[in-house]
Amino acid sequence: MGKSPIDKGVIIATVIVACSAKPVLCDFYNTSFPPLSSSSLWKQKELETITGLAPIVQRKDSKLLIQAAKFRRLPEHPMKDRMSQPVKRRLKRESFLHQVRSLEKKNQDMQGQNPKELPRCAKHPAWEEETSLQIHETIPGIGKKSSQNDLEKRSLAVEHIQTNYPATDWTHVYTDGSAEKAVRNGGAGIYIKYPGGEEDKISIPTGVFSTNYKAEATAIQEGAAHVQSSPHSTKNIVFLTDALSVLQALKSSKNKDLNDLTSALTSLSQTHTIALQWIPSHCNVFGNETADLLAKKAAALQQNDYTTTYSEAKTIIHAQQHEEWLQQHPNHVQNDAYHALTRAEQVFLRGNLSLGVCRLVVCFERRDQELATLV
Repeated sequence: MGKSPIDKGVIIATVIVACSAKPVLCDFYNTSFPPLSSSSLWKQKELETITGLAPIVQRKDSKLLIQAAKFRRLPEHPMKDRMSQPVKRRLKRESFLHQVRSLEKKNQDMQGQNPKELPRCAKHPAWEEETSLQIHETIPGIGKKSSQNDLEKRSLAVEHIQTNYPATDWTHVYTDGSAEKAVRNGGAGIYIKYPGGEEDKISIPTGVFSTNYKAEATAIQEGAAHVQSSPHSTKNIVFLTDALSVLQALKSSKNKDLNDLTSALTSLSQTHTIALQWIPSHCNVFGNETADLLAKKAAALQQNDYTTTYSEAKTIIHAQQHEEWLQQHPNHVQNDAYHALTRAEQVFLRGNLSLGVCRLVVCFERRDQELATLV
């Protein structure tokens, strides 16, 4: 095989070089870089900073906490009772319970949660439902965030709402959710515009350990309950939300954590025509911006709910571990040169780190001559 100035058969795949004090990931074919010294062997922390991967120890801790969270939420599992019992004192403290208790002592938030039992199945399987519920996850003409500016997205969204859900015939329910750092002190905001001109503005705190997802789902659920009892509601009701993940979960009928929301919508759909429409966020759609302000107001209210589902517990654990990781790796930059590498090069680099390799040894022939051609 003929040799190019740098042969991938000679070089492992990727080289990590130091420029000043910051690590820089270089693709040999697209990036120029200074010659490496013979001592350029990098420790694991530099690899973690570049790739964004947590070390094995931290990932193991996350798995332990997640498994413990699951045990606490299994209705009849024998480990559920053991999780609440005192841990026996032993010289060797390597048992599952010992490790979990040790980790939870470092994080008081893990001890303050009120676990919600895992539901056995969805309350309303898709094959048993006969509702007039419509879920729309897109608006024609609106693509990825970078494809249009806010003014264009707002224009397309408003036009779509006016065309498909005219305000003279439809009750418009704008919903939004907010949570501090996406995992604490959640709030649900609901802005309702009735065809007769009446308005309702509702702010509801969703819990101390609330994710954005929970806040968004609660907003739709409470909005459904409110319009069902409102004398101003019309036959047609549309929920306008930017919570795409919630709409996707509702459409799949597989998310057991949305049983309460599914029940509320199913009940409402027995007497009304219901539509759930995704709209883009933060592009000055009046109803959406109003709901966003109401959600932030709700998040600042007193929180009395400490309940968490299993999926919420997982999200909280991952978020806390990620925050700890960012504190340990202040030089990490998202969307750095690592993401410009080929898939094969990314797999090689991530594979070495995930296996616990502390150093990548860069081997190549005629190093000085070949590097000199790129400088």
